[in-house]
Amino acid sequence: MWILTGFGNQIAPQDTLPNVISGNQDSGIFLSDTSSHNLILANIIGLTKNGISALGNGRDGVTMQTKSDSNEVFDNLIGGNSSTGIAIYNSNGNVFATNFIG
Repeated sequence: MWILTGFGNQIAPQDTLPNVISGNQDSGIFLSDTSSHNLILANIIGLTKNGISALGNGRDGVTMQTKSDSNEVFDNLIGGNSSTGIAIYNSNGNVFATNFIG
């Protein structure tokens, strides 16, 4: 899932079932080019739908780069990715809380 120059998007479950963002060739969620004030909430990233087994993404679970500032990442299960759980490059003011990474 890529957000380029996006503002105010939410990647979150509509009901009680979380989004499963796994098995991709690149990062599970990729924010770039001044994407800001986005919310990434209660997703399963890089794991199977039960949140236990690794399925992975080809790079990071969540990548933020190139002035992707003031985003919020809460309550996600992130694991099994080829590189890192969360990667931040040239971005500021992002908030990460109560995620399970690894």
